[in-house]
Formats: sequence, structure tokens, C-alpha cells
Amino acid sequence: MASTDFPGGPRADGLPAALSDPARLAAVEAAALLDTGPEAVFEDLVGLAARTTGTGRAFVTLVDADRSFW
Repeated sequence: MASTDFPGGPRADGLPAALSDPARLAAVEAAALLDTGPEAVFEDLVGLAARTTGTGRAFVTLVDADRSFW
């Protein structure tokens, strides 16, 4: 089984340590986008990403200390 190398290493639960970075968590909170409805700018961004990559779908995910918000 191959291991995954994360910058900063993994946390005890195996996820990237960067997920717990206080500055990253503060930025996610400051964005005030969790638990909001669709945002036109993100709809445009994911549409562009999907068209550019030819995948048909793309997502923006915000990850706070406890969950991910799509």
C-alpha cells in the first residue's frame, strides 16, 4: 500500500495536517460562505473549470474544522 505524502504531514486521522492550520480555518470562517445558498461567482467558476477540463462537472468545496461544504 502506497502512503500519501502531505505537505506538513498527516494528522492522526490520516488527513492532511494543513486542514487544521489556524490561518486557513480563520480564512474559511472570514469568508462567511458556509451554510449559504448558491453564489453566482462560484457557479461561474465551476462552470469554467468543468468546460476547461472537459469533465462536465466541477465543485468548490470549503472545509472548516468539522465538515466540508459543497
